[in-house]
Amino acid sequence: PRTRGESTLGPVTAANQADAWIPNVQEGGVYGVGQILEFHFSEPVVNKDAIEKLISVTGKGVGEGKIRWYSDTVARWRTEDYLPARTAITAKANILGVDLGNGMIGNSNLVVNFSTSDKRYALADNNTKTMQMFVNDKLVNTVPITLGNEDWPSVVGKLVVIEQEATYKFDPTTLGLKKGDPHWYEPFTAHNTSRLTNSGVFVHQALPSAYAYVGVGNVSHGCLGMMPADAQYFFDTFDVGDIVETVNTGYPMADPDNGYGDWNIPFASYSDENYKGDW
Repeated sequence: PRTRGESTLGPVTAANQADAWIPNVQEGGVYGVGQILEFHFSEPVVNKDAIEKLISVTGKGVGEGKIRWYSDTVARWRTEDYLPARTAITAKANILGVDLGNGMIGNSNLVVNFSTSDKRYALADNNTKTMQMFVNDKLVNTVPITLGNEDWPSVVGKLVVIEQEATYKFDPTTLGLKKGDPHWYEPFTAHNTSRLTNSGVFVHQALPSAYAYVGVGNVSHGCLGMMPADAQYFFDTFDVGDIVETVNTGYPMADPDNGYGDWNIPFASYSDENYKGDW
């Protein structure tokens, strides 16, 4: 039998094995054309250039991709434009037997097959207090919205829908707030929610107390609020991987790793980990 160290092609001991996975894309799943592919590694990747060459995303019409490392164990992949709509796509990381660095050897190859849906994009404009919704580049709806107030302005830029829940409880203590703090708000349950950032920017149905401000003024804590029927329409039409862009709030972008703000980075600079945008 082979002993460890004689061949990288032989069995890898548990202490030296490394695995890769994509947590935000599941086998057989369907996602919007803005979906960012996030590759996770169980061990730090030292040989990044070598590993990048082993990552591929293929499908009819899929353009050239670039990789941006967010840490030694997390790399994201995107193209210059969005993924093609209604297309079968295969993502791979062929790391079996490959040295990731520090003697950590790839335990198996990663293969994930998924597909894209229609192209869906929404534009939220603070100047008009409206959101325009597009499907396959056709305007399908324009609705009034309320955005973040002066203390909590809505971030600008393109973000990707991360997840959706019919109801979601907003709790200010998750932001480190305590009762009596200037930004404190009473916990509430929102309906028809679509998350855009990890820190809590959502598209959701406005609270009844905010109905009078929808389309007129901004009263949220950074979220994009809508009237019930409009929020239901967005929730039913849009899905994970779709793009929502917000403009004209006068506030910076969200950090690109606060959700998936990768589309706000110029493609030429995407692989430059030192690139700093308006965030």
